[in-house]
Amino acid sequence: MRVMFPRCLLSLVAGIVATIFTTPALATTQCPPEYGEKSAIVLVAGWAVMAAGFVAGSALMRYAFLRSRNRTWALQLFILLTGIVGMVFTWSMGLLAALNGFFLTC
Repeated sequence: MRVMFPRCLLSLVAGIVATIFTTPALATTQCPPEYGEKSAIVLVAGWAVMAAGFVAGSALMRYAFLRSRNRTWALQLFILLTGIVGMVFTWSMGLLAALNGFFLTC
């Protein structure tokens, strides 16, 4: 049996995927010389955002692990898989926020 998705949903997903893959291409463009070097404060803030995303994702996975105790194996599996997805999503958002907000801006 074939699952049919609405055309607008497929277009939205294709647009999101294209945006994700084109974002690193912006890093190859040169900043104009009048912008100068980035401040060390900006770079430290970017690394802090990345670290916060890593800590938040790890805390989310720990919370999911603790909540999955004393459950049936199917419910444990569901809770842990949901925790893994949330952790990876949080890590990715921390990385994207640091790249787009601090590292790849002029």
